[in-house]
Amino acid sequence: MKITPKRLSWSPPFNPCPPSAFTLAERRQEGATTQWIYQRVGAPKSCLYKVVILEKAVDPSDTTSWSVYGFTSMKAYKANSNVWLNCPLVKLD
Repeated sequence: MKITPKRLSWSPPFNPCPPSAFTLAERRQEGATTQWIYQRVGAPKSCLYKVVILEKAVDPSDTTSWSVYGFTSMKAYKANSNVWLNCPLVKLD
């Protein structure tokens, strides 16, 4: 996953999607977990996940983990639909 000021890029291998513009639809903080909810703008229909959530969680031992969730639409996200994908992020050196 890569986020720049103008483009969001997240392409699961089975659903390649070109980098697209986005809006930050929401930011949520719950305890030691922060979520940034992004909505893709102008992504082609072939992009299955129109809403992408970046989640940062810090556990009590100060270990930080990152995950990405993809939802097919804002409606699916708001309905807490079970049509989503979750991928942990790993830093590659």
